[in-house]
Amino acid sequence: RRSGLAGLSGVGRDLRDIEAGAAEGNDDCRMAIHVFCHRLRKYIGAYSAAMGGVDAIVFTAGIGENSAATRHRAAQRLEFLGARLDEDRNREASVDDASPVAEISAEHSRVRLLVVRTDEELAIYQARAAALRDSEQAGNLLGDLLIQQVLEDPNFREFDPGTGNYNSFWLVERELDNRTSLIVDPPDGRIPTVTEAARERRRNQPRPTGGRADSHERRSLLDRCISYGVPNLLAGYNAYFQIAQSADHVVIYQELIHDARVIPIDGTPHLNQSIRQLHGDSRGRWEGDTLVVETTNYSSRGSYRGATDNVRVVERFTRIAPETVTYEVTFEDPDTWAQPWTLMIPLKQSAEPIFEYACHEGNYAIAGILAGARAEEAAADPR
Repeated sequence: RRSGLAGLSGVGRDLRDIEAGAAEGNDDCRMAIHVFCHRLRKYIGAYSAAMGGVDAIVFTAGIGENSAATRHRAAQRLEFLGARLDEDRNREASVDDASPVAEISAEHSRVRLLVVRTDEELAIYQARAAALRDSEQAGNLLGDLLIQQVLEDPNFREFDPGTGNYNSFWLVERELDNRTSLIVDPPDGRIPTVTEAARERRRNQPRPTGGRADSHERRSLLDRCISYGVPNLLAGYNAYFQIAQSADHVVIYQELIHDARVIPIDGTPHLNQSIRQLHGDSRGRWEGDTLVVETTNYSSRGSYRGATDNVRVVERFTRIAPETVTYEVTFEDPDTWAQPWTLMIPLKQSAEPIFEYACHEGNYAIAGILAGARAEEAAADPR
């Protein structure tokens, strides 16, 4: 059972297929196009009457942008509104991000006829993401898993198919735009190639002996509720920032592990290179309207994505709208990557309060992991 264009044409709902069928003499396709364009004209006329006339008629989205034939048919019999189509302009009309508007009305048309570029595909994905937030468990909305579901990736695998996990009400809202990568430099959107020195470090990294559950010290800093790292770039999971400023300091508070970086902005120099910290040593400054935070002096356990403890991280916070700050992060470590690289995340203002993360207070996982390992060891040893 199909309705609309699919039901009338019998070949589907894609107008490109229907127009191809009509060109080949398919009467059902011709009728579908006739009905579709008749209804377009009817709605244009009805809305024009309800508004007491129009200044412009806009053709947009997939069909409006790409089908000159549909625009031609829809514009027929609209002369009484003062709308006259220029057939040459209509045939040649093309819009893209660089030229998002094309006029197709005739020179003396009182009503302008416009073809306007729109992010229809992005709007569909945004609606799909919103629907997923209301229906999915939280784990399936974290990181790339949300993107995989939005794009209907056949390789999508559930975060926790066995036991399930939290519902999604506590997740941060995700902002989808039309970028395919968070990385803005290099222009190809990819993390640069790692150096041979970095590969050698990984090859020579000593392998731990024993099991990962022999002691709490063998678990990751995440498992132990010590740190998720700085800067925090996790998507969706307790990813709020709160920023406060005094005359000589800025405090950047991140929700995960409720870490607060107290950052001098008064020209205080960095700590001596011999002093290393898990979250590095941050110093801030203003460059116009941009807050720039430079972090060095990471300890070996605090470095990012396999970088050395000499990595230099530069964060830039720039307010571009009343409720939007662009957050750019640049990583520079010539011993790890062939060149520096930069990502950008838009931060949206929220009126919601930040609650205590309480990771240590509720960290039953460590006790469970260690107890489970001891139980397995006891079961394996019959004595």
